[in-house]
Amino acid sequence: MEIKTNLSRILGERRITQSELAEKAGLAKATIRAVYYDTWKQLGRDTIKKICAALDIDISELFEIVGDDKAAACDALTRRLPQEKGAQQ
Repeated sequence: MEIKTNLSRILGERRITQSELAEKAGLAKATIRAVYYDTWKQLGRDTIKKICAALDIDISELFEIVGDDKAAACDALTRRLPQEKGAQQ
């Protein structure tokens, strides 16, 4: 089971560069690059929200679960996302 991002495909289809997305989302180019190449170790919820808002997509379009155990992948993604300050669990 693996969680991968579809950012490379989405940007390619829309002909948007990583730099353009970084500027539009208000994020560092290095952050966008890590998501683009699937080398990220941890993404904050705010980062995900900014990417999704900048591209006008849902989180389900940004991430893809690869493998048989999708429930375990969802649990893994939840563990990888740091909780927002003040957020209820």
